[in-house]
Amino acid sequence: MRERNININIRVTDKEKKALERSAKRAGLSLSAFLRKAGLNQKICAAPSTTLRKAYDAVEWLLNKLSKFSKSEIEVNLINIRELMLDAYYEKEDRNGNYKDMGD
Repeated sequence: MRERNININIRVTDKEKKALERSAKRAGLSLSAFLRKAGLNQKICAAPSTTLRKAYDAVEWLLNKLSKFSKSEIEVNLINIRELMLDAYYEKEDRNGNYKDMGD
């Protein structure tokens, strides 16, 4: 059974709604989850970029397969992960909450 069954209706302007939706998207949350967290004074963090998430997944994958790789294979994988992390470091978020490479 669904625990959240009470609705709260608020009125906002179109501009306010768009700003709230952008903020929720940046945090990787639904608008409802974002408003709940904000209203309950819970910490809201920006969601990591897709590139940073790929780097994290690559580290997890490598850790799980570490014993199966030679030293040179590990080195190649670490170099690839380093490149992903550098890509994530140099990404910039645009007005729509999407990440773009700063060179674009």
